[in-house]
Amino acid sequence: MATVSTPTRSIEIPDGFRLHTENTSHILLSSDEAFLNPVQEFNRDTSIACIRVWSEELNRTKEERWGMMQLRKSQKKPKSGKAKSAAEEISTSTSSDVMAVDPSEKQVVDDSVAERPSTSSTNCPAYKPYKFTILEALSATGLRSIRYAKEIPLVKYVIANDLSPAAVEVMKRNILLNGLLEDSSTAEQSISKAPQGKIQVNEGDACTLMYNHREEKKRVDVVDLDPYGTAAPFIDSAVQAVADGGLLCVTCTDLSVLATTNFPEKCFSNYGGVPVKAEYCHEAALRLVLHTISTSAGRYGRYIEPLLSLSIDFYVRLFIRVHSSPMEVKKALVKNSTFYVCTTCQSYYEQPFGKMLSKTHEKSGHTNLIFKTRAGPLVTGKCPECESNLHVGGPMWSGPLHDRDFVGKVLEHIEESESHYGTAARMKETSPARRLLAKEPLVEADFTHHPESPSALETVKLVRYQDNPKNWGPAKKAAITKPDLKRKRSAETLEEPPAKH
Repeated sequence: MATVSTPTRSIEIPDGFRLHTENTSHILLSSDEAFLNPVQEFNRDTSIACIRVWSEELNRTKEERWGMMQLRKSQKKPKSGKAKSAAEEISTSTSSDVMAVDPSEKQVVDDSVAERPSTSSTNCPAYKPYKFTILEALSATGLRSIRYAKEIPLVKYVIANDLSPAAVEVMKRNILLNGLLEDSSTAEQSISKAPQGKIQVNEGDACTLMYNHREEKKRVDVVDLDPYGTAAPFIDSAVQAVADGGLLCVTCTDLSVLATTNFPEKCFSNYGGVPVKAEYCHEAALRLVLHTISTSAGRYGRYIEPLLSLSIDFYVRLFIRVHSSPMEVKKALVKNSTFYVCTTCQSYYEQPFGKMLSKTHEKSGHTNLIFKTRAGPLVTGKCPECESNLHVGGPMWSGPLHDRDFVGKVLEHIEESESHYGTAARMKETSPARRLLAKEPLVEADFTHHPESPSALETVKLVRYQDNPKNWGPAKKAAITKPDLKRKRSAETLEEPPAKH
């Protein structure tokens, strides 16, 4: 048994195990108990940043509503000398007071933050920050759940699930190692019992667990899907388990299906669409996954709002806010399209499934939305640009991939908490892609056909590669004809020595 010293304490490592550390979280791993990909640290860092920003925005919205409700109450029942103090209490309750945690501190946030007492008035209650729940359907080692519980201040608890009994035992051991229990007495229990503290361990099928949370009062605020391969089998249950306005985090690692045309039948069976072969195939992969989530959510009167969609290395990662609204579900008709893609010049032509018209009533001023089918096809069988064949892609999501305000807040948070993320360099504004996209174009291209451009050369049909002349290149292997074969056999007969008697 070896001992490793960390900045906070010493950890004993049993024989046959190794210690893996990310930020302030530590887990013990053996060779065959559960799967962990260290490369996915960037995925976990990005997820923590996005969920933390989302939770702060959700808490700020709930605080504003609470403040308005308290203000209305104080106006309905004014009391002498106390109405003013109530209003002052509301105005001083800002979002900066909600986060009673220094972002530079890497520790578990105690639930005592929610019990903040009122300082200015005993009659007006103090706002309690909203604590939210996370369900990680496929936890494996539990590292992601452990980091969520330790690094996101407003987390109430995390449900960490896995179907494998061995993985569940690994999770329990790692949760004990990181001290995420309700009290010290629980820490003395054997690892055969699931600790029910900041992380609640569940052993079972991921879809069954999420279906058990589809009732409105049982829904969780965040559902995280990070499978090995496609997330398609889990999407239907996930869109039902997440609360209204909650966050759905989805990872798919099967880019060989999503971003190539090698397996169109597999892509169609998983995502209900066909991929494209073009330089923007990874964006198409994101849109195929969003189409699947949108159609799955629409069956239950829910619609999606993509906050951040990323194609990273060998996988895609999406952060999607899920809402409930029958009217918004109807708008999905104009946010999903089929695309005709030219594989030669890569031009694409969008064919939406429908169109949305607005009609305002003259007397009431109420606006009605009318949905109609769309005429098509928009293009002929050949590409209008190069007259090559067009291939069909989709259907896929044609709406926005990101929410610019949300992305800006995530980047701002990362800049302020750079030391919290080991892969912060990949998320900051210094990335080459962001620098290139931020530059203004120096030349504005004008593709208008110039009237004097036709010349004699255009009347001659030129080819890209000239025809090969006759007898060009290596000749075929010489073949033996029948007369040659007879002469060869006669020569062999003459050369044979006489037989000995």
